[in-house]
Amino acid sequence: AITGQANTWQLDKDPFQCVNIAEICKTITKKAYCVTDAAELPGILRQAFHLMRTGKPGPVLLDLPLDVQQAEIDFNIDAYEPLPVEKPCATDAEIAEVVKMLSEAKAPILIMGGGVTLSESESALIDVAEALNVPIIQTYMAKGGVPLAHRLNAGHMGIQVGQPLGNRMFLDSDLVLAVGCRFSDRHTGGIAVYRGERKFIHVDIERTQIGKVFQPDLGVVSDAGLFLKKLLGALKAAEFKPFPDARIEAMNAMRASMERKTDYDDCPIMPHRVFHEVNRGFDSDTMFTAGCGITQIWGGQLQKIDKPMRYLPSGGAGTLGYEIPAAFGAKVAHPERTSVTVVGDFGFTFLGEEIAVSAVYGKPIIVVILNNAYLGLIRQNQKGAYGFEYAVDMPYNQDGRIDYVKVAEGFGCLAERVFTPDDLRSAIQRAKASGRTYVIDAVCVQKQLCDMGNTIDAIKSFLETDIPVFGICLGHQLLALAIDAKTTKLKYGHRGVNHPVKDIDADRTYITSQNHGYAVVGESVDPRIARVRYVNLNDGTVEGLEHIGRPVFTVQYHPEVCPGPMDTSYLFDKFIENIEKSKGGAQ
Repeated sequence: AITGQANTWQLDKDPFQCVNIAEICKTITKKAYCVTDAAELPGILRQAFHLMRTGKPGPVLLDLPLDVQQAEIDFNIDAYEPLPVEKPCATDAEIAEVVKMLSEAKAPILIMGGGVTLSESESALIDVAEALNVPIIQTYMAKGGVPLAHRLNAGHMGIQVGQPLGNRMFLDSDLVLAVGCRFSDRHTGGIAVYRGERKFIHVDIERTQIGKVFQPDLGVVSDAGLFLKKLLGALKAAEFKPFPDARIEAMNAMRASMERKTDYDDCPIMPHRVFHEVNRGFDSDTMFTAGCGITQIWGGQLQKIDKPMRYLPSGGAGTLGYEIPAAFGAKVAHPERTSVTVVGDFGFTFLGEEIAVSAVYGKPIIVVILNNAYLGLIRQNQKGAYGFEYAVDMPYNQDGRIDYVKVAEGFGCLAERVFTPDDLRSAIQRAKASGRTYVIDAVCVQKQLCDMGNTIDAIKSFLETDIPVFGICLGHQLLALAIDAKTTKLKYGHRGVNHPVKDIDADRTYITSQNHGYAVVGESVDPRIARVRYVNLNDGTVEGLEHIGRPVFTVQYHPEVCPGPMDTSYLFDKFIENIEKSKGGAQ
């Protein structure tokens, strides 16, 4: 990176727009220079390019004062030679120790980190995994590194963007061979649970990464590609016997049941359904960018990426507003591919104006706004840590006071707002066919939380069961039964003149009515739309799902069904029986 600076004779004199940017950027660059002698610039540039590419790649800053920029110097371009970039490689002794540790393991697992992606060594790691017949977990930065249909693909893991299958396979392992990853806190969660009794081999090109988070049983400083090639050769030379197939068969048998549900039919749209439509609407060459927040976490959990370097997140930097400029940059780099970002409403507000650059320069991108009218992740953290929320609701993003369609059109783009999954699916097709920068404002459920936890063995799901509430009229009172997400434990409350509701989530309004043999059960999810479910009073089965455009239902009595107090024990028994059937293997 190159920045401009005031003249050298003005430094430290507080001139207009002058700050010591080199000092400011020292902690976020590999090195930051303020070049005050023009004659030194060729040598500094040579060092900068070498340092940028050596070890773990990273930025170098050159701050050039105005008089240095304008100076003339003698420089022979034909005599210039870049400094060689050397790649460290594992020693024979280290490779032998890796093979030994693998031979002693019963349930090893491979972790493909972002370093494998940077070294373009995904195929080499898959070759090693196939030789060993062990599962591959990808970190968030390596998402897409293993084809989705590959039998050894365990997905990815972590306390936020992790997936249930990846977390499960990791917890069942006794040896972890981690290549090109840095054991970030969102990957590991609580270190005690992450480490457990298992052994770790940590391979990284950057020496300072080894032992930074915890000391592995074996640390190897090596380029990922060189290490994997050498390890594969050693495994073949040793005629290493692959691990039994039973573990892989078991993993693939539970793959479907452990996948998170995305095909919700709700209106407003469930955030998960946005990614369901994105997954089905774009091909495997599409490039996606992701910034920071609850939308980014859902993307990490739910997006299906089939090729390396097609999912381009801001990573550990966690930069809100990164999404749209990054999508533009990806399109510039690969104009032949479709470039898409799924961004929250505030993420769009943060740097949405960059769509104008895309439109003006004819580099079309597609922006899908997951509009939940909330700072979702901040709200979730506030609720979890403090039990309340403050200044995180943004109703104006949905109620018309802020109009993202007009914003996009004002910047020379095409745009539309959608309210249903079917509308979203059609809008994606129109966006692809348009050949222009296209913004889709998808109005979503406001208060949906994302799955997460503090340790990888305790990820909490905030999704409802298929039948979250059952209601029935008992005389003048209402009995509500809420089914716990993981068990069939019942929470109940009586609502009457002197009977407050107990153990019912205060964030939800449970509504019931009795009509023609059915109990209409629902919850107020939006000031304008309520979600309802029908339960057959005769046998307790769920009949279907319907969207009602009003938030309040009155308790009604149908004389043929509920003439007064009634014995509901049979109905409750049948209801629980159907709950058990509906749960199946869902997570």
